[in-house]
Amino acid sequence: MPNSSPAPLRVRLAQASDSDAIFTMVQNIWGGRDYVPRVWGRWLADTSGPLLVGTIDERPVALAKISALGAGEDWFHGLRVDPAQRGHGYARVMLAHCVALAQQRGTRTLRYLTDEQNKPMHHLADALGFELLYTPAWHTAAARSGASQAQALPASQLGRLLAELEHSPLLALTRGLYAYEWHNLELNSARLQAHLVHGDVRALPGEPAWAIVTARERTGWELAHIEGAPDAVERLCYDLRGLPGAISSQATLLTLLPPAAPTLGAMQTAGFGPAEDPMRVYELRFMERGV
Repeated sequence: MPNSSPAPLRVRLAQASDSDAIFTMVQNIWGGRDYVPRVWGRWLADTSGPLLVGTIDERPVALAKISALGAGEDWFHGLRVDPAQRGHGYARVMLAHCVALAQQRGTRTLRYLTDEQNKPMHHLADALGFELLYTPAWHTAAARSGASQAQALPASQLGRLLAELEHSPLLALTRGLYAYEWHNLELNSARLQAHLVHGDVRALPGEPAWAIVTARERTGWELAHIEGAPDAVERLCYDLRGLPGAISSQATLLTLLPPAAPTLGAMQTAGFGPAEDPMRVYELRFMERGV
């Protein structure tokens, strides 16, 4: 009888010459809108973490990326398997290889974000010891006419804002993380200071609510984190829909929040829509495993 076992997958660093095979592999994902071709060059040049391909007979049939978010904080993303090669356990091989690499790199934690409907990635998380941290969903608010009156807070406010974060109900739900550029990162002093310096932390004059708001790669803005009482949050969120970058009917203010976020009701009153595309945030903490 012929051997029906799948061919072994060899994992190696990606090379520029892999591009044709990878782009062909992902050409029909998400209706031809996969972002991998757009970020391929950036990922190859990224020295914070490896871009990996899985090969069969030297032909790339799988892809994965590790990126360093900060000291001891790694992010797993970009997992792809050739549709013709699915069902052979290659996704597990790629993720397990990345777990081993992260461990070798001496990282504290490895996280990834996946869709609520992506059951295979849920099963892999369970099999490899990841913990489900929280289950956020996307909310969007359309741009409104009129300019925002919110102002960037000065860096001198860092101490006050950090004191508020110590008792943040939202951070309690997200295990200390915030969502920024499709990553879930620790909202620590260094990151908050960087957002202040960059002018991302905004508040209405004389109002207690504040938010971290950043320009998205394409149209619109991302609300990465928000603090404040509901009435002040409502006023701020309505105002932020008029940010200068929101200049077309396609522009939106996007946020990723857990369903029990204490600010959510006020944000929806201010124009944010219902939950869409629920997600899962998984984490593997190596220190807690005695590594």
